[in-house]
Amino acid sequence: MACALGPGCRRSKALRELDEQRLWELLEEHRYRIVRSTFPNRLTPYLRQAKVLDQLDEEEILHSPQFTNRAMKVGHMLDLLKSRGKNGALAFLESLKFHNPDTYTLITGLEASTDLHRFSGLLESSRLTECLARAVSSLQEELAQEKRQCVALARHCGQLKESVTQLEAQNGSLAGVQADYDRMKREASTHFHEGLKLKDELYNLSMRYSNALKEKDLAITRCQALQEELYLARQELQRARAERGCEEERARSGAEHPRAGELLTLGEEKEKLRSPMELETFSLDILEQHLDEALEDKQQLLERIHSLRERAAAAEQQHKQVGLEGPAAGAAPLGGKGGVQRAGCGPARDLPEPAGKGLAAQEGVRAHGRGLRAEAAGESAGATEPRPRGWDVSRDILPGASLSSLQRAPQAAPVGARAAAPALCSPGR
Repeated sequence: MACALGPGCRRSKALRELDEQRLWELLEEHRYRIVRSTFPNRLTPYLRQAKVLDQLDEEEILHSPQFTNRAMKVGHMLDLLKSRGKNGALAFLESLKFHNPDTYTLITGLEASTDLHRFSGLLESSRLTECLARAVSSLQEELAQEKRQCVALARHCGQLKESVTQLEAQNGSLAGVQADYDRMKREASTHFHEGLKLKDELYNLSMRYSNALKEKDLAITRCQALQEELYLARQELQRARAERGCEEERARSGAEHPRAGELLTLGEEKEKLRSPMELETFSLDILEQHLDEALEDKQQLLERIHSLRERAAAAEQQHKQVGLEGPAAGAAPLGGKGGVQRAGCGPARDLPEPAGKGLAAQEGVRAHGRGLRAEAAGESAGATEPRPRGWDVSRDILPGASLSSLQRAPQAAPVGARAAAPALCSPGR
């Protein structure tokens, strides 16, 4: 029977014939591979049945707190088997046939086979068959578990591939969104810089406009001064012409008219009386024009006040509809009782309506001015050169008195003119 088994049986017998030292030399040469690839919980049942390890040894190998990893447990198991001698080495090699045939082939150079005649005889046939059956069943369970793990891994791989596809699609959409965001960011930056440029241009235009207004005011002031000087020069020229005419008349008719001196004196007195009348007429013209301008400004101000009243009433009504209470409940609404209190104008009062009340006083001042002009025109009927009537102040300064008289002209206004232009800031009205 031994001859029928062939060379494998002879090699197994040769392995059993090796002495203890040679067997452990083979194991120590491949100790690193044994420690890295062997699971002690699979080998200890066979070693315990081969009676090279007992139950305490198995418990120490598998559950001792000193051995914290699998390599330390396998190393301690080899040390225990080495203390058992040749039987320990043979039993360990036979256990590698069942559970780690590649390592067995690497150590011995023999093919791992489950033939009963190739074992060392440490176990009985029934026990060996039972051990082989358990080893095969454990290997089958491991194979089934490996297959289940492969199926689970394949399923998980498919899910990961689907996730990768979805993520790639999302990445594409996000790339488009990122491009749109970058474009909108660039556009916003461009618009922001354009807005800054427009603000700078607006500031420059406002500065130029304010400078132009200042230059206009200076030009108007200079024009008024020049017109005043022109009028004074005209008055002096008229007086010089009148004096020269009187002297020529006096020289021609000195002997013929003995009362020429008296007439000249009367003419000078008349001229002196006429000058205050002209100044008063000039002042009335200025006051009339100032009154017209003041009434126009007042009309515009009243229209603005009424528009503000309407806006305040609409805002208050909207506030009541919403049901919100204002932060300053005790404060008076805009305009008081229908009017607007101006800054620095005393207590609040009701401003008059835009039309009607100041027109009668304005007409009275104009009628008074026309009467004074008629009197001045009647008294100056015999003058050499009549004064022009009704100069436009916006275009020229009215011919008349000096700068001091122009400055005193508003204070010299009659009572009717003052009554016709009611002050907006009078506390008593």
